[in-house]
Amino acid sequence: MIAKYLWVFAEKFSVNLIKLVTIIVLARLITPNEFGVFAIAMYIITTCMVVVDSGMAGSLIKERNINNTDYSTVNYYNIFLSLFLIFLIYILSDVVSKYYQNQDLALMLKFMSIFLLIRSFTIVHIVYLSKKMEFRKQTYVYAFSAIVGGLGAVILAWKNYGVWSLIAQQMIELLSIYFILRVMNSKFSYGYSFSIKTLKKHFNFGIKLTFSTILESLNNNIIINYIGKIGGINLVGQYSQMTKVNDIYLGVISSAVDKAALPIFVRNLNNENNLLELTKKTLGFLGIFVYLGISILIINSSLVVNILLGNNWVEYSWILQILCLLGYMQIVDTIVRSYLKAKDLPNIILFNSLIKFLVFFVGMLLSYLFTNDVKFFVLMLVVWSLMYTVISLINVWFNVERRIFELVYSVFKPLLVSFLTILFFKNFYFYFESESLLNDFFYFLLNCMVVSTLYFLLLFVFRVKEFFTILDIIKRRLL
Repeated sequence: MIAKYLWVFAEKFSVNLIKLVTIIVLARLITPNEFGVFAIAMYIITTCMVVVDSGMAGSLIKERNINNTDYSTVNYYNIFLSLFLIFLIYILSDVVSKYYQNQDLALMLKFMSIFLLIRSFTIVHIVYLSKKMEFRKQTYVYAFSAIVGGLGAVILAWKNYGVWSLIAQQMIELLSIYFILRVMNSKFSYGYSFSIKTLKKHFNFGIKLTFSTILESLNNNIIINYIGKIGGINLVGQYSQMTKVNDIYLGVISSAVDKAALPIFVRNLNNENNLLELTKKTLGFLGIFVYLGISILIINSSLVVNILLGNNWVEYSWILQILCLLGYMQIVDTIVRSYLKAKDLPNIILFNSLIKFLVFFVGMLLSYLFTNDVKFFVLMLVVWSLMYTVISLINVWFNVERRIFELVYSVFKPLLVSFLTILFFKNFYFYFESESLLNDFFYFLLNCMVVSTLYFLLLFVFRVKEFFTILDIIKRRLL
């Protein structure tokens, strides 16, 4: 099981590491305003990609016995749906462009809509590898595609193509993924059959996951829209880039867990106690590493932003700090969602997502009515996220599993250790300013070692069980 998780982490980490290098270069060649325009277009396209998937991938992975008709039916459905969404984008792109008062946005959306069709061709191939738990192959595919896409983006940005270099990066990555998967899965043939009965089976599960993810995307779109209206496109670009920096670490872990946990949890469905214990252990081990990373990022936010994006972005490093706080709840939400998927409970997932949407929507409405301060608004995202996590756990406790709050207990000590570590460094540790990027980098590495030392020492003091399990594993490996 650990090996499967490690390969998914390797995939996500390698891809994000490559994109990190790309961001470091592009942030110095492309303006925040161009990043802001691209972020608006990409959020719209990403929401449509969620609809294209329609939760069908999760349904295929969840089902233990599927045949070529399942793959073929889902593939046809995804293609037809992508074509319909492309048609809608062409119709509505001018309206979106006028709303944001940016003429380039319409052309960008029309071109980027092609991403949906390319994505629809790859879904069943990714599912095929995931069901076989061939995560290593996926690591190679995504890493290579990220390298090719990153190189293309840097070359075009250097040639002053601006925002179109970012669009080209996405296009190159998607095409590379598709063609490599076709070659890699050359023996995978699912035919050309289509079954209404099969479609209904997967649709009944997938549509609820789709609405759930759409609500999540709508939250992100509303946030971007609100920030854009208050602070302008430039601030959207700042927020978008801070989100990407945050995703280098937290995004990697969340997406890796979401991808690997479901097929692993499904294999333990026969024993409810085993499934819950596995879920607790997974969250307990993840909590140790996730909360360490959050501590490091919050303490060193200015250094990280300066190293990755440059001095022009440091002013908004507070956004990165607040986004990191969301990670405390994000990892719990991700594990609970995978647990509910494995138990075939899309209704609970959809209800939780609806609650989250309502909590965020009401919160944003109140912020709009009483203040136009962006910093207050971003900070309130943490409060709303905490409210949602508590409400969703209560819902699961009431309808599914009375022991679900044991998950919270499994991460309580690492959470406390993280808070104490941050508190110590914020009050008793002082930084020096350096005009050298190399000095900043080495200073960041030094900080990481010092923060990690205190963090692990506190884990030892608080007798965190998972920490001692990790130490025992390391001892056995070395001896």
